[in-house]
Amino acid sequence: MCSQCIYTKMTDSDSSFSSKEHIFPKSIGGVYCLPKGWVSDDVNNDLSGLELELIRKYPTIVMARYLYLTKSRKNHVNYDSIRVFQDETGYLSKQIINLKSNPITMPQLIFRRNYDISQDYNVQALNIENDDVFYNFFNLIKKIPAINWIDLKRTEIDELECYVTIINNTLYFVFSESLPSNKVIDEINQIKKYVESRCIELRLERELILGRGSVNIQTSFQMEKVRRAVAKIYFNGIARLFGHEFILNDDFDGIRNAILGGNIDSYIAGWESDFTNIEKTLSYIYNNGQNINKSSHVIFSMVDRDRVLKGFLVLYGLFHVSFHIEPIASNVDFFPRGYICDHELKKEYIFDASNQDTLIREVKF
Repeated sequence: MCSQCIYTKMTDSDSSFSSKEHIFPKSIGGVYCLPKGWVSDDVNNDLSGLELELIRKYPTIVMARYLYLTKSRKNHVNYDSIRVFQDETGYLSKQIINLKSNPITMPQLIFRRNYDISQDYNVQALNIENDDVFYNFFNLIKKIPAINWIDLKRTEIDELECYVTIINNTLYFVFSESLPSNKVIDEINQIKKYVESRCIELRLERELILGRGSVNIQTSFQMEKVRRAVAKIYFNGIARLFGHEFILNDDFDGIRNAILGGNIDSYIAGWESDFTNIEKTLSYIYNNGQNINKSSHVIFSMVDRDRVLKGFLVLYGLFHVSFHIEPIASNVDFFPRGYICDHELKKEYIFDASNQDTLIREVKF
């Protein structure tokens, strides 16, 4: 059978096909690949950077990987519990995220030293819902004893800024990577002096526990690459579910070209928006599954009566994107299909509504 790339449509007379393309990236637990000859080596190499942008830099995915992957590929335990995020255009503001439990943005104070008065700060509060939480920050900072050291990695925030958050009654200080190490203790003590000089009635009295927190480098990402990476995973899933001949149809030239380097926005129906309908579909799949973990990655797709191919991609049960591709002239039935990767159990499944006897079957090669 002649090899032909599902992205460029080039054949083995124009390209090499020595490698295989994972349906879900291996770095997020993907197990199986598309058949050899479906994706050329050039595309496999050229588009690998898109996946890195999504997996290593996009906040939701980074958080989820830390939540579910206790070890990296080199068997190093992921100890990091906090990360500071900001994209290149300010899409997300710099904020501290707790990665150890359910990934959430932490209540935090940002102390920014004034240029003119070295002992004074502008203080910004983020995600602090009531006065008690605010007072608790000040109370704990005021109780700091003589500090020997707090183990922190640097972040790419401004040298004049310090981020402070509380996790399990432990204070975490986040400083700029450009701030000299010998200045860290001085800066913490200056913040303490500033807080002590404020006339605030502190209503909460809680014991300070000084931990050895770990803070990772601030992450920036290119949204356009992230969107193309997500579309690529979805496109791989469509190819696996509907077949090589189907995906090579001219109906898909627009989205394949967008993945290779165009504007993918016209094919994205929703980006981490309303999860209600997706959640209902996932519940149906899980209820008919074989003890599939709800953190699994899922690609779901179907062609509706108006010949529009609709579907979604869910990663880690947290991140979700909806797609639509129209019109689809190819001859295909209207039964929903899905491809599921249980990254925790290292198993993958096919969901096929056209076969009620085996609605979900495990993929085995």
